[in-house]
Amino acid sequence: MKPAFKEKMTNDIDLAKTNWQATMRHARSSAKSGNWAFAVMLFKFGLDLSEIILFNENTEQAQDQYLQNAIELTHALRNSDHSNETDEDARKVYQFVSEQLEFCRAGSFDKKHLEPLAAVAFNELAKVNEWMAQWHKLFSHTKKKEG
Repeated sequence: MKPAFKEKMTNDIDLAKTNWQATMRHARSSAKSGNWAFAVMLFKFGLDLSEIILFNENTEQAQDQYLQNAIELTHALRNSDHSNETDEDARKVYQFVSEQLEFCRAGSFDKKHLEPLAAVAFNELAKVNEWMAQWHKLFSHTKKKEG
């Protein structure tokens, strides 16, 4: 993320939230259509935006969105290429997100909240894909009820 854009998002959290929502919508659409490389790029951008929101608000909702974004990024990474490099990237995302959330919670973050991210990062990819398909169905049904 370019510094000027990051500063703009940091100074306008409502705009950051709007951009995060649009980015996640596009990233999910790309993942659903199997365009994993583009989905990874969008989920990474979303993670940057959600981190700005997290560090500005540090609410439970901001933490949940940050973790949700990390889960979807990790899923896209694992599907973008079946090499060991993407598995290493998944481990790096897990470690980075764990550290960021622990920092935000001043050491009181319960690592149990990271279990879904760990499952997506470290379990067999076929099982992860099944679980994520169910998760997205649940997520889309929840959104329809809210709307």
